[in-house]
Amino acid sequence: MKHSETINRYLETISATRRGLRVLIADDFIVEQIAFLETVRHYLPESVADAVDSSGLEQLLDRTGSGYDLVILEDCFLLDPEKFYIKRTRDRYPDAKIALFMDRENLYRLQTNPQLSDFDIILTKCSTVEAIAEKLCLTFQETH
Repeated sequence: MKHSETINRYLETISATRRGLRVLIADDFIVEQIAFLETVRHYLPESVADAVDSSGLEQLLDRTGSGYDLVILEDCFLLDPEKFYIKRTRDRYPDAKIALFMDRENLYRLQTNPQLSDFDIILTKCSTVEAIAEKLCLTFQETH
């Protein structure tokens, strides 16, 4: 079976994902943390990922140290208006892409949130692992 030119270009693009990314997953649900850790391990070559809950994120935002290329925040972090997680994350990791991992059930609450536009990537919880991985791979392409 012969692949069309479009499929070949798509496969080349996906395979050109930047290697060695540093990824932070901030999610209070351990199952979602594990799923993202496995997704990063499997789909983002040579990347290193850390997963934290809200208290771990608080500690990281208050400390100096190495940065991240990608920070994934679960939507509960955006829904807490007192904490300003997106602004603090952007200030702490200015070069990072920041992704929102959102539940479609919260879409109506998030649509009116002015911080929503501060995210670089929106990932929905109902997406397949492959769809999420594809979006991440396309976001971090090698530059030649």
